[in-house]
Amino acid sequence: MLLQRQLHYVRRSRCGVRWLPWLGGGLLILLLLVQEWLLPDALSTAQHSLFVVLAGLTLTALLYLGMTRLAQCLDKILQGQRELLQLFYSHPLPMWLQQQERLLAVNKAALTLYEVDVDQFACLSGQQLLGERLTGDENQPDSLRVLALARRDVPIRLWEVPLQLQETPSTLRIVQDMTAFQQAREAIQERERRYRQLIDYLPDGVLIQQHDYILFANPAAQQILCGRSSATVMGLPLWTFIREQSVPVEQVLPNDGCYMERRLRRLDGTEFDAEIASTPTLVDGKPAIQMIVRDISEAKALRTRLTDANHRLKYLSGKMLEIQEQERKAMSRELHDEVGQNLTALKIHLQMASRRQDKPVDWPQLVDIADRCVQQIRDMSLMLRPPQLDTLGLQAALQWHMDRLRGQLPERSSLYVAATLLGLSDHIQVALFRIVQEALNNIIKHAQAQVVEVRLQHRGNHISLDIEDDGRGFDINANNNSNLQGHASPHHQAGLGLISMSERAALLGGELQIVTSPGLGTRLHVTLPMHKGAV
Repeated sequence: MLLQRQLHYVRRSRCGVRWLPWLGGGLLILLLLVQEWLLPDALSTAQHSLFVVLAGLTLTALLYLGMTRLAQCLDKILQGQRELLQLFYSHPLPMWLQQQERLLAVNKAALTLYEVDVDQFACLSGQQLLGERLTGDENQPDSLRVLALARRDVPIRLWEVPLQLQETPSTLRIVQDMTAFQQAREAIQERERRYRQLIDYLPDGVLIQQHDYILFANPAAQQILCGRSSATVMGLPLWTFIREQSVPVEQVLPNDGCYMERRLRRLDGTEFDAEIASTPTLVDGKPAIQMIVRDISEAKALRTRLTDANHRLKYLSGKMLEIQEQERKAMSRELHDEVGQNLTALKIHLQMASRRQDKPVDWPQLVDIADRCVQQIRDMSLMLRPPQLDTLGLQAALQWHMDRLRGQLPERSSLYVAATLLGLSDHIQVALFRIVQEALNNIIKHAQAQVVEVRLQHRGNHISLDIEDDGRGFDINANNNSNLQGHASPHHQAGLGLISMSERAALLGGELQIVTSPGLGTRLHVTLPMHKGAV
């Protein structure tokens, strides 16, 4: 190869340089001797000979020193060329040297990559050697290409280095196999895609801010911070969403990764409670902050409702125990004062009749006492659970109850039960009957109404119960607060009944809605799901 031939020429030149001082010195002495022969009268023979010898030796020594230094330089050049050739041929990157279309040198890595020998490599065309360009500008010295080899396509990175060899333009081409790099890049892109997909589907908002400006926001963060606004938060200053704008951002936001509760403001002006956690990160090698934003407004409202429900449940449990004790007391009093006295009177009359057989027995009076006992026991049984509910169904039980209260209810009282609700399950019928019973009792005691309407219908997948009157109405908020705090109120018993009705509906997955205002009447709307087992 050309590089090896040039190295051989350098070796031969180095050997010739070592003989140049002696050859030059000898020629100088010969010239001085010729001069002496041609000009014998200039100096004496001895002096002239001594001068010639000394001059020749001096010049020879100078030439020797110069040539020795030159030989040392050539040795270094030769050593550098050896090392360069060794580096070229043993380098792991494929490379070759071309002078126009002529191949000057090729290393072993290039032959291994192209799977050819030296002669075959010299016959390869430029298309076969350089492949097809994929990316990059044609003017760029390095670009990503792909080689179409016999077994596979290999992505490569090509570098072209212009050189001058023997005053002729040459090119050193270096190729790097980019297969591993391509696989690593594809793996990184796949991980980035999965990370972006994970971030996009997170229910919590993810923000990245740098110098107090938002660089990135996932869809959840857009929805949390924009509200009803269609604008984007990208590029906006962070303090736009901070309620305390006079306070520095560093004091408002945590930087230890722990969640902190803050009051934030959306772009549409609405405020909400949020939990924020932030951690330091890097964006393009520069410090930034990654933030997690979580809207906890609904969670706080749910906790508040749960706390209120617990308070109501505790209050209801206490009142239920109190009412049960009062009912036991009333039942005991009824049994003692009414049924007990009548049975005692019946017993006395029977004893007197057995002792005084000469006097006639007042059988009508005894039968009347027995009838009163039976009626009182029947009334107490009906109050506990009407038999119509088990034998005739909900509609008959509700009609019986309203007829029983006809003297206490307004004359304009009506009941409507849809035919599609026939055959409801027992627990649904009991809940609806008790709610209507409690509502009618509240109307009789507190409403002073002229019109009462009870409507039970089937709407979609739900059972709808509406109880409406045109009575006095009341302040529902004041009534609930007084009940929750355990204070007496003008509608204390009514408030307890409302809680009882609400709990009955909630136990079946339904809800109770109350629409009322002082002087405008009251409307109770109960919805129960028509779930499995409801009918």
